[in-house]
Amino acid sequence: MDNKLFKVSSFPHIHSKRNVKTLMRDVLISLLPAVGVGIYYYKLDAVKLLLASVLAGVIAEVLWNKVVKGKFALEDCSSIITSIIITLILPSHVPLWLPAVGAVIAVLLVKQFFGGLGQNFVNPAATAKAFIIASWAGLLVKPASDAVSGASVSDYVPAIKDLFIGYAEGTIGEASILALIIGGIYLLVRGVIDGKATVSYLVSVALFSFIIGKDGFMTGDAVRGLMSGNIFIVGIFMVNDFASTPVNGIGKIIFGFMCGLLTVLFKVIGNNSDGAYYAVLVMNLFAPMIESLTISKGVKAVKEAI
Repeated sequence: MDNKLFKVSSFPHIHSKRNVKTLMRDVLISLLPAVGVGIYYYKLDAVKLLLASVLAGVIAEVLWNKVVKGKFALEDCSSIITSIIITLILPSHVPLWLPAVGAVIAVLLVKQFFGGLGQNFVNPAATAKAFIIASWAGLLVKPASDAVSGASVSDYVPAIKDLFIGYAEGTIGEASILALIIGGIYLLVRGVIDGKATVSYLVSVALFSFIIGKDGFMTGDAVRGLMSGNIFIVGIFMVNDFASTPVNGIGKIIFGFMCGLLTVLFKVIGNNSDGAYYAVLVMNLFAPMIESLTISKGVKAVKEAI
């Protein structure tokens, strides 16, 4: 075999004419429907949290580039995307510094400390959410007065239609499942994701919700079990993360399916409403093994030859 030079770059590896900046721009656009609906329901509170998170994430990355790499620049929009997702998975009543701290943790501790874009082995936004829960769980608890209507918190269970189209309950990004789906369809049309991991995840959640669901999450109804905004945030934006999930088709399906199983276990058995984010983090640790077991022999041979 002739000796050849191979150009090796970091993830994400894009097999098309588009570059990383174009891909990140598409992901940013896909988040706009959820951002818009979140602002519609939560008004100025959502705007302030978004600004605090994005500013913190961008400043953290710029300072890191300046100090460590000797340049004052942003390589891509990844810090903005991560900061926006962090805000979307937080409730509107948290203090401004909370999403800012989450953004700094995600950008620096999860991404930059491990080499920058594409080098993180776990999802940055999910990690930031887990850190916030572990450190300031009390700040995430909804106050006695509803943040939107001012009415007392009740046991009212919204209709499935309301959960799908729009309902001011939970985190900012959970306000409308339809808005999240629109973002996901955009990513599919643009070829940013292929849908394998997303479909596998949603089918798995529905299946295991129907099998082991109980009052508080499923009440035996697989449809209502799917009507949770965090499930769609995870199913569209986290199980398709290029750096921390498998890149081959079979690997994506297995990864999504196992994330769905863990999501239901954490939500039902663990009574954890944020179980979807923990499911992603756990499976991120198994992603290299899944990739290794499912990658084709031809690709393995090429890797070994290199």
